[in-house]
Amino acid sequence: MYKPPQRYREFYNYHQVPNGFTGVAYLTSHYEYVCYKNGEIHCLDGPAVVSVDRHGKLKNSFHYINGELIRSIYVYENNKLVIAYKEEKLLNSILDL
Repeated sequence: MYKPPQRYREFYNYHQVPNGFTGVAYLTSHYEYVCYKNGEIHCLDGPAVVSVDRHGKLKNSFHYINGELIRSIYVYENNKLVIAYKEEKLLNSILDL
């Protein structure tokens, strides 16, 4: 069973998501959780689009950076934005110790 994000806004479909939206949208007609940044599908710490069935079971996931679908997990993991994000997250966790 997929554990959905704690905070998201519901929309019927992609066309209802406001221009410039930032956050997680749940598209009720598609059973999808979609991460947005400034109106583009985008996520640096995992899949930007997660599809579930009507019972909440994970069906599929897709990685996007700045609105571009990244078809290869290798390309995604080695993207300079993803690497910089992970380095910053690691540094912040070390500094919090």
